[in-house]
Amino acid sequence: MLFDEAHRMGGLDMAVEVVAARRLFTRAEYHRMAEVGILAPFAYFKAIVVDLDGLKIIGEETSHQAKALFPAVNVREALDPWNYLSANEKVAALKTLSDEGVEKIAARVLGRF
Repeated sequence: MLFDEAHRMGGLDMAVEVVAARRLFTRAEYHRMAEVGILAPFAYFKAIVVDLDGLKIIGEETSHQAKALFPAVNVREALDPWNYLSANEKVAALKTLSDEGVEKIAARVLGRF
């Protein structure tokens, strides 16, 4: 994961946010409290167009794609958010988001010329 000068995330990655449900748990359920959360694959890109004759930036665009994933099962049966997707599903999610991001940013950058 990369951060720019304003401390914004960039690149391809997965964010995991663990949340505790606001209800009382039995002793047997307590260990599951930290296993409920959100898995969010994201793809953030920045394209910079440079005039090679003068080495000046003549344009820049950013593209931000993300998708928040929640448990597909009853929250009481939810797994660790990292396990909401298999390894292959994580790769597919990042590929889909990056394809969308490149398509959007390329259209905006090339539309200037």
